[in-house]
Amino acid sequence: MRYLFFLVLLGNVLFYVWEWRADALRPVPLPEKHANDYDHQILLLSEVKTEPEISEDQQQVQVDRQSEDLSTQGSNSNLICFEIGPFDDKNQFLNWNEQNLVKAEHIFFNIKSLKVFSGYMVYYPAAETISQAEENVAILEAKGVSDLWLFKFGEMKGAISLGSHDTEERAKQALEGLEKLGVDAMIKVHSKIEKYTFARIVWNIGEQEASMLIANYKEKFIDQKVEKLMDCSTKTLTAQ
Repeated sequence: MRYLFFLVLLGNVLFYVWEWRADALRPVPLPEKHANDYDHQILLLSEVKTEPEISEDQQQVQVDRQSEDLSTQGSNSNLICFEIGPFDDKNQFLNWNEQNLVKAEHIFFNIKSLKVFSGYMVYYPAAETISQAEENVAILEAKGVSDLWLFKFGEMKGAISLGSHDTEERAKQALEGLEKLGVDAMIKVHSKIEKYTFARIVWNIGEQEASMLIANYKEKFIDQKVEKLMDCSTKTLTAQ
């Protein structure tokens, strides 16, 4: 009886060990993964798209292009631009414009160098060399000419100025006086380079309103030119 109990107990132990080893070796199924089971997705560094950095020069180019696009859009709609000048300075225009409806945001100024008339010059023709020109000065002084000036530089080098006059009539009178002294002189229109201010109006208004405004400016500024422009760019201009 004791041996029978021992055999039953041993059989139970062996059965338990066999079941334990079978469960340990059996694969455990994993739960299925779904995209919605995760709040965050892990990406490789190569898969991440980044925006390239923009330099200050590139940013300025983008701003300039936006300005060009704005000017282009305006030229196709109601953007009107015209220029008035020349003026000695911008205040000459602004003092009168205060009484008008053109706001400061529509006014720009452009500085131009112009060749302007400054009088009539009576002169003795240029010699080939400065030495010969100095000899001519001595000859003229011997004939009684005292108002003279020798040009030693520039486009008039070697010539001798015998006076400048406001009108052509006075220059001819001086020329006749020199001829009586035996001096063969000539007359030249004298000019110089001066900087002048031009006012440019750039405004998004209708054609009829623009025409009335231009007519108003032409009536006021008789000595200035009022010109309608095709290019309304203001990049190189100075704002009020």
